[in-house]
Amino acid sequence: MEYTKLNYLLFKMGNLFNSKLFMIVVALVIIIGVTLFFVYDYKNDGPVLSRPNDHNEQKGKHSKKRNGKTEIWLAVIPVIILLVLFGTRMALSHASAPDTIVPSKTEKKVATGKVVLVNNSTGKVGITTKDRKDDNPIVARVNNIPVTPDTPLISSYAGTSISNKQFLSLTVGDNVKINVHPYEWLYKNHDEYGNDEHASHVISMLNQAKVNGEVIKIKADSHTKKNSNKNLKLNRAKAQNATYSSGLGY
Repeated sequence: MEYTKLNYLLFKMGNLFNSKLFMIVVALVIIIGVTLFFVYDYKNDGPVLSRPNDHNEQKGKHSKKRNGKTEIWLAVIPVIILLVLFGTRMALSHASAPDTIVPSKTEKKVATGKVVLVNNSTGKVGITTKDRKDDNPIVARVNNIPVTPDTPLISSYAGTSISNKQFLSLTVGDNVKINVHPYEWLYKNHDEYGNDEHASHVISMLNQAKVNGEVIKIKADSHTKKNSNKNLKLNRAKAQNATYSSGLGY
């Protein structure tokens, strides 16, 4: 995806509308609007403020109708301006920066391991791998909160999650794999719009930490199942022979 000059203009405007200058403009609109309303009302003797003297008493009564429409506009116009300002701010908040990073659509396997813990009450699964042993297993949770580029503390395998369907199918001893969607640049021409060194560092850190992985159970193939059944039969035979040799058989 290409980043255009229009995208960059909207992004810069969004920064402007999120700055202190925006709040100053909002405050000025409110102050000026309120001041104009009451000054006009007072000078024209009502309907809100009228000078309390006999000369203006009758004038103030008649001015209520005459000034009503004008004062409605004086009250409505600042409100319209504020709505436009905040509406524009909300619309521009969706403008993306040129150095935006996103998870790629490509799925990559980053680890394989074995389930050592299944906690049904918390929806938590403990997984050991070559680099994570029993004393420090990878912890995956059902619908875990994902790590974002703005997360202040990023640890290895943070945000690893497991679907509820996969969680229900797991037992201790099952083999699993962890897949991730590596982070990448959203825009190919990001380097044309300023320094992206910080974002490049964030991409490297997130991918190195293998964050937001998804745990998937590895299904045993037919050969593995045959060996497993064979070993099970051998173990049963050994146990039966041991029982007879000890004099406990019938």
